[in-house]
Amino acid sequence: MKRHVNILDRIGSLIPGYSGYAKRDDQRRSDKLLRDQIASRLDAVENAINDMQKNASRGEMAVDLRLLEELRKGCSTLCSKIRH
Repeated sequence: MKRHVNILDRIGSLIPGYSGYAKRDDQRRSDKLLRDQIASRLDAVENAINDMQKNASRGEMAVDLRLLEELRKGCSTLCSKIRH
């Protein structure tokens, strides 16, 4: 993600080390966007697993509920690790 160059960035470019700071800031922002996007997709997977659990508990599906719960927990754990 490219930062919009404003007057402060122009002034900062005259200060030694500022360009490295700005680059790291851009990398942090890009990393956060990517992590948020991956986490939101994992949330969607977790919701789908929840729906499967509901259907299985009603007897609409022949699936091992323990396996679904393990998958849901693993997905939730991975999501929180990626997000934070």
